[in-house]
Amino acid sequence: MIRFYTWLMPLFILQGPAVHIPLYAQMLLSGTIRNVSSDTQITINIPYDNWYHTQNSISLSLKSDGTFATTLPVHKAQTFFMDIEGKRIYLYGQPNRKLFISYDAKAEEATLSFAGSLARENTCWLTLGFTFYKLFPQNWNDTLTKPEEIFSQLQQNKEKTLANLSKLTQKTSGPFQQLTRWNLTYFSISKLWDILFENGLLTTANPVAINIDSWRKVLIQAYASEPLSNSKALDAYHYQQVISYYPHYFKLKAASKQEFIQQCETLFQKPFAKTKQQMRQHGKRYLDYIVIKQTLTGKSLERAIASFLISGIQMGDLTYQAEAYEDFVNSFPKSSYRMPLNKYRKMYLESSDSTALSGVEYINKPSTLQQILELHKGRIIYVDIWGSWCTPCRQQFTFVKLLKETFKNQPVDFVYIAIEKRTQAEKKWKETIAFYKLEGQHVLADKTLTEEIKELYESGQGVVFPSYLLFDRQGRLVTTHASPPSSTTKLYQEIDTLLKTK
Repeated sequence: MIRFYTWLMPLFILQGPAVHIPLYAQMLLSGTIRNVSSDTQITINIPYDNWYHTQNSISLSLKSDGTFATTLPVHKAQTFFMDIEGKRIYLYGQPNRKLFISYDAKAEEATLSFAGSLARENTCWLTLGFTFYKLFPQNWNDTLTKPEEIFSQLQQNKEKTLANLSKLTQKTSGPFQQLTRWNLTYFSISKLWDILFENGLLTTANPVAINIDSWRKVLIQAYASEPLSNSKALDAYHYQQVISYYPHYFKLKAASKQEFIQQCETLFQKPFAKTKQQMRQHGKRYLDYIVIKQTLTGKSLERAIASFLISGIQMGDLTYQAEAYEDFVNSFPKSSYRMPLNKYRKMYLESSDSTALSGVEYINKPSTLQQILELHKGRIIYVDIWGSWCTPCRQQFTFVKLLKETFKNQPVDFVYIAIEKRTQAEKKWKETIAFYKLEGQHVLADKTLTEEIKELYESGQGVVFPSYLLFDRQGRLVTTHASPPSSTTKLYQEIDTLLKTK
């Protein structure tokens, strides 16, 4: 969720429309989950690099005895995620192998165990702490211990573990051993980011944010501890984290506005006024791209640009796509990433013409919420408050098709009200609608409508992005906190209740 009054953009995030690239289920995953409610669902996600894209997820309902089974499109040795009741487990996957999981949701880590041909590998990660984003022993408090002490402990743990790695990974596969070595090497930097974001230490609302200078110094020390370009570590999750957050690190390491200006002038080799003009012209991700381009080398650069392009498309963030793609083709004409990238590019190009869409209605005249509601008399209205700049908003669009199919031929209408914050607002708005093939009625909110929507929420709370409003058949507001499209069971129950009410 993103509040209207803040500019903090989510970094995990991730997510664009479903992309039907042929994937062959090459790994069998099964298990038993105990001490969970009967309606519990688990979510398996195969990340692209380290990015969690919702459309790469598989949601599973547990059977009455708590068991589950599925096949996963795992093409190489890699990390994948399992989410259970808000807890994320980081697991090791490999093609044509099997993994059985036994887990007690209440006792959590103490009861996790593995069987199958990937049991040794995942037991090793569990012993190290990787399974829960740790590196044992962890003897600190994320928010109370000084950042430099945390980093020092992480580095000590890393060196001790690397010294015993051969013994720890005995009788495991070669790909696992290599992946584990590089995950260990870059874990300290990756974990620092995890602590910062997990505990909200980068937000001004958090009282611990006063320690940001200490965190900045530690991050500078951490990034200096390992090479940024490393062709051997490309598939390691924690190395991918380090690379993905480097543009954010570039911005964070400047202790003042003047330092940031100096950094940009050094990076772009031109006065900041011209750099600023370019950033305005090309959009938010332009700076991220230039930071990657000017910092990385070799295979690391090639992989990072491919990831920039593919993740951008998966997230529905089309900023600087065409320019970056042309640069990538010229720089790496024989790249092995061209084939998967072109499959995503095809979808991106097909979405570029918003006029070719059917089932999309742009409502230009209504300037108040009441005028919009008047267009839907006698029908239930689900209003999606979003913005093209908002990653979680775009993430939810991947669930819209199922939602509309569920309530097809029923008196339920879907209205999308966009509140834009950037230049070329109408262009970005229509591009995003086209990209997601988002059929329905669309409104680009003006100042009047924006203020009216803000007044629906408690004073000082502001609009949370994305937000979902439900109106009954009489046009009365039922809730400003309707469930999102991804909460299929809960949302469908909310709408069904209104359908049964006359």
